[in-house]
Amino acid sequence: MCLKLLLNFLHIYLGMTAKLTKAPDVPEYFPEIGGDLSSVTWSHATNSLVKLQDAINDPGLMMLEADVLLGVLTGGGPETIPIMAHPPNTESDLSLQNFLEQVILANANGIRKGIKLDFKSLEVVPIALGMLGALSNQMGFPAWLNADIQQGPVNSTKNPIDSNQFLTECKLNFPESTLSVGWTTRYGIDVFPPIVSGEYTMEMAEGMLKALADNQITQPVTFPVRAALTANSESAILALLEGTPNSTLTLWGPETDYVNVAALKEVVIKVGRERVYMDIPEKLKDQLVDGVKVGEQSGQSKRSLLGTVATVITSVLTAVI
Repeated sequence: MCLKLLLNFLHIYLGMTAKLTKAPDVPEYFPEIGGDLSSVTWSHATNSLVKLQDAINDPGLMMLEADVLLGVLTGGGPETIPIMAHPPNTESDLSLQNFLEQVILANANGIRKGIKLDFKSLEVVPIALGMLGALSNQMGFPAWLNADIQQGPVNSTKNPIDSNQFLTECKLNFPESTLSVGWTTRYGIDVFPPIVSGEYTMEMAEGMLKALADNQITQPVTFPVRAALTANSESAILALLEGTPNSTLTLWGPETDYVNVAALKEVVIKVGRERVYMDIPEKLKDQLVDGVKVGEQSGQSKRSLLGTVATVITSVLTAVI
């Protein structure tokens, strides 16, 4: 009897103190979506105390997106710390530490929320991931780490975050997370002259696959891709997903982007709604999912993709070796 009690105690103790090996993925944590990733809901720029509390209290939101950079805390001292803010802002009333503590508390109280942290500079990454690592045994909810780590379309001039340093820090300090790694973009009406056509190329897919292979990434990966550009990038997108086990897409884009809806819907059908998150305007989302069932995936796309995937993987392996 004493031995049995001791074993029970050890089992409970180890369960309480064990470090998470992986934060739960989104469909696991939100089973009500029925495996339909397109039905996941998002908050955006949750970078203040008020916005965070509003998002936590909103039962319609699942994933809380927020931006992380080094800056000063409103009412605090002059020292720079990880705060929740989007450039060019460098001051916030919400620190990363407080953000994490509030989300942990909400989940502990039965309010299920996941997080997506968008890193805006490399300098904040090691400090922020140190904080995440220290709290990881309390983070039994989806946690995504997002950064643009590759230069992308259309001839983007914005410098990405160094892929090797970002992936190394994520892998070493917070391997429980899902990596959300994408490309810088130059598209839409915000550039002059406006750009309304572009694509993710096979070379861009190869560059991303090589970065992941070089850093021996094994944790789950989602690729945030601009919806308007994804519509013209079927071969590269499919090869990217097939070349990355456990991977998904996350469509994003502002309402002002011109999107070829028919072409993008074809990509969604071929990938499958069970592998496509949709952080896009509701009107576009409704158009993409209309008539497309979860689990409906084109068999022809699987067959036609084999040769393309083999070519891409061979290219990446050759580059790595």
